[in-house]
Amino acid sequence: MYRRLIEKSNEIAIIEELFQAIKDAVVMTDKDGKIIFWNKGATKIFGYEEKEIIGKNIEMLIPQRYKLKHQAGVEASQKRGRCEYLGKIKETVGLRKDGSEIPLEISFSSWKKNDELIFLNIIRDITERKKALKELKEERELFIDGPVVVFKWKAGERHVPVEYVSPNVKEMFGYNPKDFISGKIKYDSIIHSDDLKRVLKEAELNKNKSHYEQEYRIIDAKGRVRWVYDFTLIKKNERGKITHYHGYIIDITEKKMMEEKLKEGQQQLLSIFNGIDEPIYVADPSTHQILFANRSIKSMFGKDIIGKKCYKVLQNLDKPCEFCTNDRIMGKNFGRTFVWEFQNKKNKRWYRCIDRGITWPDGRKVRMEIAIDITDKIKAEENMRIALEKEKEFKMRAAHFFFNPIAIAKGYLHLILDEHGNDNDISPKVKKAIGAIDRIEKVVKNVTQKGKISE
Repeated sequence: MYRRLIEKSNEIAIIEELFQAIKDAVVMTDKDGKIIFWNKGATKIFGYEEKEIIGKNIEMLIPQRYKLKHQAGVEASQKRGRCEYLGKIKETVGLRKDGSEIPLEISFSSWKKNDELIFLNIIRDITERKKALKELKEERELFIDGPVVVFKWKAGERHVPVEYVSPNVKEMFGYNPKDFISGKIKYDSIIHSDDLKRVLKEAELNKNKSHYEQEYRIIDAKGRVRWVYDFTLIKKNERGKITHYHGYIIDITEKKMMEEKLKEGQQQLLSIFNGIDEPIYVADPSTHQILFANRSIKSMFGKDIIGKKCYKVLQNLDKPCEFCTNDRIMGKNFGRTFVWEFQNKKNKRWYRCIDRGITWPDGRKVRMEIAIDITDKIKAEENMRIALEKEKEFKMRAAHFFFNPIAIAKGYLHLILDEHGNDNDISPKVKKAIGAIDRIEKVVKNVTQKGKISE
């Protein structure tokens, strides 16, 4: 066809115009490989303008490592009298003007003009296709080697027939993929009998959505119970009828076991809390809702306090407490214990509060507080303080009462000494009296200052 068209000189311009309109590159070469036609599509792919490339050898567009193969192909075509790859499409690599390589897809054709072989190459840039294929391959390898098992189920049939399942189902759950696709194993047959009704009902309830999520148990090939998380996409045709379900299945057995252990541990802890006489409560630090209250605190503030705001129930306030210790036990301080004392304004009792951030069974980080009633201790300390102040006052008054007469008596005795110091009969007696008064002074001082009767 090309031969007939080209040989008609009055139609050459029409054909060239047709080739220029093609988005792909159209390159013609003579028997020696010289380029004799170059369209705009070729300029876009390779970067050369027509005036730069016409008359140049097509090997300018071929990386060095492929040139020998190209030359061998041209020689084989010359011997046969037609293009060796006539009617075929091949993938190869081209060389751009800037020296970069580009993946290409080439359709080859040839014809003879004046007994000389002319080659026609229609070239397409497949960079985006290669990129997409690479990403698709990487995505498929991700699923094959990863923890996600992909199912494609056909809609509208009772036993949930499987049209595709990723190969890693063998590694994850022990089943041969062919057994699902052949129908030997029905997907609903591996769903735990206690969960099957719920799983099917969930699919029915969510049929008007684009996707839904659920957790349920399956039985693996060894008969073991495995928990899975199922993210299902609902596929519909142009009429809105559901045709398929695409399920992404992840084994969450370990996660579930950890949750159960955590839940069991929490239940044991809460049981212990209920048996403690001191008030204990747990609240969400962001919403301030009470999540747990033991019997002791319920007996004080009411049995229906769960779900209510802690600041309203415990402090009778309309907003979070100004003295709230959340910043001391949450965030970077999570896991640390903060101990403080305060008087509850609602019941006027004093408490030593032990606050700590803990993890709740649903994964939330919450606030726990144990409040130890220290009202009697505070009262006793206050009584002791008052008693000590009274004692201090008594001692000061007592000291004043004793020391003044003593000081006066000593003063008079020293005067007598000054006047009769040379009188051997009076002086020794006065000195003995002063000594006795000194001893009394020491005893009084020890009694008032140290509470001891000693000299």
